[in-house]
Amino acid sequence: LELHSHTYRRPESGPFAGKRVAVVGAAASGEDISREISTVAHSVFLCAKSWQGAAGGEPFGAGGNIFRRPWVRELREAEAVFEDGSAEAVDVVVWATGYSYSFPFLRGLPGLDVGDCVEPLYQHVFPPAYAPSLSFIGLPYKVVPFYQFELQGAWVAAVLAGESRLPGEAAMAAAAREFRAGLEREGALRRHTHRMGDAQWAYNDWLATQSGAAPVPAWRKAMYEAAQRNKRERPESYRDEFSDFDLMAAAAREAAGAPA
Repeated sequence: LELHSHTYRRPESGPFAGKRVAVVGAAASGEDISREISTVAHSVFLCAKSWQGAAGGEPFGAGGNIFRRPWVRELREAEAVFEDGSAEAVDVVVWATGYSYSFPFLRGLPGLDVGDCVEPLYQHVFPPAYAPSLSFIGLPYKVVPFYQFELQGAWVAAVLAGESRLPGEAAMAAAAREFRAGLEREGALRRHTHRMGDAQWAYNDWLATQSGAAPVPAWRKAMYEAAQRNKRERPESYRDEFSDFDLMAAAAREAAGAPA
């Protein structure tokens, strides 16, 4: 049985009880799903293209029944074969391998490529040939999403209102080409075009300057970093146990309109 992580809801409502489950993809969703499924499954094999340490090692998770394995090379009947040639008997495979971008209503639009990424784009938002009448909000990932969406939306609104000016088409296209060239120099995969991580903070600051929005408050980055540390330190309980109450207070003050 195979399913994609986007159909997963709760471990007890899926076909996992007492089963041997392979979760393919070890980013945030894959790891979270593995930990949840492990509470009802016989064993879980979390598969990644690379591990900081060797695949295998000590099992982990609350029940000690999650095992690190290499990427899946082949699925046979009731068996997963991994890239190193090893194999495990499995009953269920959960694909947590991410998503492709899809905008069917733009299919065939000249000069715009949509699939593993959307390009060319100026600053992840405006396609040079169609700006400003066409824009994309929400493409980046590994970010704090909704706040960034607001900043992108504010920039688009400012451009459409004539309060912010875009460079010319040629300049935007050149910037998009240079961005692509930089990714290629780094050896980044095309599907990682919009992956930001720590780069989101400089990008958010830049967006704020384009629309005249308030500068990004320091507590947002600090809270993001605190949440990452908390997840590493408390992988089973980080959603319920935390200690960044000072940052929560700063967020509450901002929400109330007071200085953060």
